[in-house]
Parts: sequence; structure tokens; C-alpha cells
Amino acid sequence: MFCWRPFLERARKLWEYLLDHHFADTGMVLILVAMFTAKKLYEFLAPSIGSLVESHVAPEVSTLFTEWTTFAAEQPWSAFGLAITLLVVTPYNNFQMKKCKDMCQSIQQALAVPGVPEQLTAAFGELQEMSVAPPPGPVDKVSAMRLKALERELEASKLKIRDLEQTEDALASMARSFGETQKHQCKESSGGEERTKTNAENEVPTCAICWSEAPTVLWTKCRHLVACGACGDVQGPQCPMCRTTGPRVRIFYA
Repeated sequence: MFCWRPFLERARKLWEYLLDHHFADTGMVLILVAMFTAKKLYEFLAPSIGSLVESHVAPEVSTLFTEWTTFAAEQPWSAFGLAITLLVVTPYNNFQMKKCKDMCQSIQQALAVPGVPEQLTAAFGELQEMSVAPPPGPVDKVSAMRLKALERELEASKLKIRDLEQTEDALASMARSFGETQKHQCKESSGGEERTKTNAENEVPTCAICWSEAPTVLWTKCRHLVACGACGDVQGPQCPMCRTTGPRVRIFYA
């Protein structure tokens, strides 16, 4: 903020200096011109300047104006400096006050629009919540890791269920084929005991490894039923027919 008192004090000292050195011709001319001009300006501007200072200028400037009025009554030539100072200061003061007044009016007009205060309040509340919300802590990270582990277990369970469904379909297909073979054998057995033995020897499958026992081990991936229980245990997960590696199951005939 601009300090007015030093400025006005320097102006008053200047006029006192001219008063003390009035014996010089130049100083005398300046004093005479100042006295005449100051009286005319002071008589013309004193009422309006006084009202402006009282209504718009800061209290400190108003106090200084009162002091200068008293000083000008005793030494009228000093009023010239007062008049020039107020002529420069007062318009600037009015301009600044007009800017502040226009700004206040624009803010009041914006707040008078329906819904604007509520929107500003809501936006401020959201910003405050965002600033207050705590960052994710270790508990949230552990929960996220557990969730990912559960998702992986779920995918593994789905794969196991799909493999079991494929195995069940393969067993059902083999059971239907075996039932049809048994029916065909029963029909052909009416031709005699020798024919029944011959057909049984020719059509009943045997183990592809030992050629003596009936096959009871099924490889679910390739669906080959070609090994007995003992040979299947020795063979392991690899099918002896097509060399495909996969799970195997044991079949028990009724």
C-alpha cells in the first residue's frame, strides 16, 4: 500500500523552503504565482475535494487533509501543493474503487443464477472427499492377491471338470459298444457249444501286451481299451497302441 504521509510531508517542506528563501527573484515569482493559484484552486476545489476525501479516501489521508487545511489557512501558498496532490490521487482512488465494485457485482450476479451455489458446494465437497480419501493400504493389496489366487483356482477347477466330462463320455461310449458286442455274442451262441467257444475266442478282445487277459484299462485321451490291469500298471500313462500320453481309468465288467 502507498504511504501518503512522507509524500505530503516532502511537499510541505518544499513550500517552506520557498518561503524561507523568498529574497531570491525566482523564489519570489514562484511564491506569488503559488499564492494566487492556490487561493483560486482552493476556493474552487475545497468543497468537492473535502467530500471526496471523506467518502472514498482512507482515514489516514482524510486526517492529513484536515492537517493541510489548517496549514493552508495559516500559509495559503501551501494549499497549491495540496490541490495538485488531491487532483492526482482522487481519480486513481475512484478508478480502483470502481474496479472492486464491478468485481463484487459480477460475483453477486453469478451467485444469483439458480443452481450455481449448489453446484459450487457439491463440487467443493467432491474435491474435499477426494483429498481426504486414504490411499490403498496393505490390506487392499492382500485382498487383491487373494482374489487373483481364487480366480486361478476357479480356472483350474473348470479344466478338471471338462476332463472328467470327456472321460465320462468315453466310458459311456465304450459301455454301449461292449453291450452291443455281448448281445451279438448271445445271439450267435444258439448255434452250439463249439460255435460259441469259437466265436468267443475270435470276438472277445484280449490285452495287446500279454494277449491273455481281457482289456480293462482305458486311455481317455485316445479312447483305446487295449491293456489289462497288470499290463496297464506297467505301461503307465502312455497308450501301447498309439503312444499318446494321457490319463487312464480302470473298467470293471458286471
